[in-house]
Amino acid sequence: MIGINTIVECNQYLKSNGLACKVHLKDGCNSQYMWIELFDEPISEQLTKAISDFFSSKGIQLTFSEDSKSFWETK
Repeated sequence: MIGINTIVECNQYLKSNGLACKVHLKDGCNSQYMWIELFDEPISEQLTKAISDFFSSKGIQLTFSEDSKSFWETK
């Protein structure tokens, strides 16, 4: 289960790496997913790699949607 504090840390990590976006958490009915709010740039491989690297450092593996605009924990 990914908590809101992890999302806050992720957003700080992305900002410190110059990525203009914010990750949001949607939680309900025993399932979670995150979605990416973009401010300037389209979703890039650099962005999805940064998000994957951040969560991987916490021991969390992710699966991204086909359009890479949302993702969830791989179980």
